[in-house]
Amino acid sequence: MKTHFQNKIVYFYTYFVVSLIFVFVHTYLPLYFYNVIKVEKSELAFVQIISYPALLIKPIISIYFNNLKKVKSIFIFSTLGITVTLFLTLLSLNLLLIFGVFLGINFAFTSVSDVVVDRILVEESVTEKQKSRNTLLLQLGAAFGSLVVPILNYLSFSSWALFFLMIFSTSIPLLIFSFFIINPSDIEKENKETIINDKLSSISVKNLILMIIFIFFIYASELYEYPFEPWVKGYLGGFFDLGVILMIIINTIGIILAGLISDNYDKKKILIYSSIISGVLLMFTPFVHIILFFIFFSIIQIFSGFLLINIISLMIDISKKQVLIFQIMAAAVVVAKIVFIPLGTFLSDFIITENIIYISGYLIVLSCIPLFFIKIDK
Repeated sequence: MKTHFQNKIVYFYTYFVVSLIFVFVHTYLPLYFYNVIKVEKSELAFVQIISYPALLIKPIISIYFNNLKKVKSIFIFSTLGITVTLFLTLLSLNLLLIFGVFLGINFAFTSVSDVVVDRILVEESVTEKQKSRNTLLLQLGAAFGSLVVPILNYLSFSSWALFFLMIFSTSIPLLIFSFFIINPSDIEKENKETIINDKLSSISVKNLILMIIFIFFIYASELYEYPFEPWVKGYLGGFFDLGVILMIIINTIGIILAGLISDNYDKKKILIYSSIISGVLLMFTPFVHIILFFIFFSIIQIFSGFLLINIISLMIDISKKQVLIFQIMAAAVVVAKIVFIPLGTFLSDFIITENIIYISGYLIVLSCIPLFFIKIDK
């Protein structure tokens, strides 16, 4: 099945904006909260518990989307919601509870946009090459979105207000691009209902459960998400933005390499090797000299690119291209965020960041165990 050019643009920019918001919330807001307005970490953890469950809307709405023929109007509405709630979130940063509510609503609208894009992606990814290339397009959008944030921070000349305004302005084009998306229902499908029922009955529950466990633990890196940035800022000083840009560029190289060559190799083996190497290096990273710190993190970023591409590809295989099953697996990412991010923020009051990073690395290594028992038909 052909991937439409308009949809490629939407793939790219949707993940661009999602990643831009993600990096802003998880890399620069911790600096603002910890170093500028100096919030109580227990209060911030409570706010995170309020906002992150909104991401669980993804598997719920995917049930509705599975039988919905027209999704364009919903996508346009969700992108409008992303833009408006991002603006309100930025206005309420100094009012933690209100900030948490608006951030949660923003996450909900982001989830709706994600489901639409994921549905089209799954339906247009028939061959292994299409899976890798379409996933590469998503992750390149995410990489460029991540890269823009530290650049905007540098261009804002240490003005948080200007930085916030630039972040908001960058999200606006998504609303324009949303009008050009092509509905999945506009792509010819014969005997759709019979095909869906056949595919659902052929899905392996064992593979599904094992993949959910793997995804949950591979995202144990969220445990150090909030305390990491202030710690690295103290570690790198004025080189923080440069360090972020460098890591994103290296991660993008990993994503490009993975997108170009992964379809030629066993994705399970790639995931096993990548998780073990990333986890082991992460365990040692916080205790080494700054030069080794950059080397280890650079290697981790390369393997993170291979993890991203091959996780999505394996999810497509296990889901048999059913959006609901795909989103059930994706929900494991959300649950990991709900569990690990507030827990890491709370623990940072009692445990040094180095030990939190070590624990994350250990969990990432353990995450590969379920992969050994997943069986995929060739």
